Amino acid sequence: CSCLSMAIRRCSGVSSWWIFRAAGACLGGRAPRDPGIAEKLAVMRAHLDLAVETWGEPRGCLVFRKFFYWYTRGLREVRALRARANQACSVEELSALLREVQQHNPPVLG
Repeated sequence: CSCLSMAIRRCSGVSSWWIFRAAGACLGGRAPRDPGIAEKLAVMRAHLDLAVETWGEPRGCLVFRKFFYWYTRGLREVRALRARANQACSVEELSALLREVQQHNPPVLG
């Protein structure tokens, strides 16, 4: 099931990791909502933790780095952070970058 989900997301041409939630909302007659920065960062952190748990720190960080770009699409002030993410080799470095993403993208109230 999860492999099929990933294949659909990749083939859909949609860059959003939240495509299935949006589709479910539309099918349920509700307006889809974009995830807030806190939700995006929580998913990023969980993804990093799972990658490290699965492959160990060096490889897990390497695997996660390619997703950093996708997760940060549409966010502010991320160009330099993406460049640094591509060089990060530890959970500590990537965690610091996640904190910086949050600093540059405060939650929208309203």
